[in-house]
Amino acid sequence: MQQEPERILRIRTVLARSGLSRSTLYRKMEKGTFPKQIRISEYCAGWRESELNHWIADPPAWRSLTAHALTPVDLTITPRTAAKIQVRADD
Repeated sequence: MQQEPERILRIRTVLARSGLSRSTLYRKMEKGTFPKQIRISEYCAGWRESELNHWIADPPAWRSLTAHALTPVDLTITPRTAAKIQVRADD
């Protein structure tokens, strides 16, 4: 059985299928809770249909791989660590 090639969807189709407004769609993309666009040409972009279908199947559970990579990390600096940083900066 031959698999069909991946389809690329344009913004109007994505908005219609997702039910989101344009601003909400871009806000969700920024937060990593909606699939990112892919560049088709210099002035044209679209979304992979398979990614959109995954998001439609379970929007709250969908997370992009980059969203996990950009999760804030606790960077608490202790006084001892701060002193080490200061010493290295003075060198």
